[in-house]
Amino acid sequence: MDKTYAKLLRAGIDLAPLGVERGEGELYYCFVRGYGGTVFAVSPINSAPDYVHAVAADFADFLRLLLSCGHGAAIEQCWRWSRGQFDAYLAENPPTDAALAVMDEIREKLALKPMEDAWGYIHALQGGFDYGKIKYEDPECIAS
Repeated sequence: MDKTYAKLLRAGIDLAPLGVERGEGELYYCFVRGYGGTVFAVSPINSAPDYVHAVAADFADFLRLLLSCGHGAAIEQCWRWSRGQFDAYLAENPPTDAALAVMDEIREKLALKPMEDAWGYIHALQGGFDYGKIKYEDPECIAS
């Protein structure tokens, strides 16, 4: 298990106000077996091959992205936006008070700082990623 993820669990920080939930049902972020600590955004509504996108090299960077963006929605959708669209989304959707409280917890309990260039980081990671190696277990995931 990723060390930062384990530390988050021990600290009891609930990421739900930032749009990130654990448990059953439709989850929008995950780790994929064989890709180490890379965090992926899952977009179940998208058509193939845009179901998943790498968004962070590890969980610490994922949390730093949340600190920069204030919500997981911007991170999940970043792959399809220009920098201008991304910046406009962030400006139009500031973090809620509940999100700000969780962001403070992350900074204090995990000693993390916001990612300086969230859009640039995500696009650089995705630009060098080979999505063709991801194996889908559900045949519906690969139907075109």
